[in-house]
Amino acid sequence: MITKEQIKNKIHVAIEESELTQREIGERIGVHQGAVSQYKKGYRMPSIEVFVKLCEVLELDANEILCIFDEVNYIRKT
Repeated sequence: MITKEQIKNKIHVAIEESELTQREIGERIGVHQGAVSQYKKGYRMPSIEVFVKLCEVLELDANEILCIFDEVNYIRKT
């Protein structure tokens, strides 16, 4: 099962590994720097629209962030 914690961890790592500041990410996805910080810390989850933009800006695969591959592999094993 996909958890909020797994999604938060992947967003956190992606933001940390990017060469962008939270302010720059926020400007590119149309949210305030504080919102990016909340996504990174897991206090808040982005809307679908913002999530798509976040994936584009950070060059991420949404399936990976949402742990879709992990879930499919789990289902196949059971």
